[in-house]
Amino acid sequence: MTQSVGLETVRLRIDSAKEAGIRFVPPSEEIAHQAGAILLKGRDLPIADAIIAATAIIHSEGRIYTDDPHFSNISGIRLVWGRT
Repeated sequence: MTQSVGLETVRLRIDSAKEAGIRFVPPSEEIAHQAGAILLKGRDLPIADAIIAATAIIHSEGRIYTDDPHFSNISGIRLVWGRT
């Protein structure tokens, strides 16, 4: 698979998510501060997951649609899987 095919797949997935009503939130200083606080409490948490958790806390009342176990021990996060 070439890089251009990979990029086209990413574009299609993003468009599909937007059509399904998923809102993309750009990173902000507030999200960075919240992610830092989360990382200080759970040092084994990947930084990407801390950013996702911080974004959810700030923008979606802590809801994250996943079955990723990294999120289960983060205060303020409500895991949702298979429910809307």
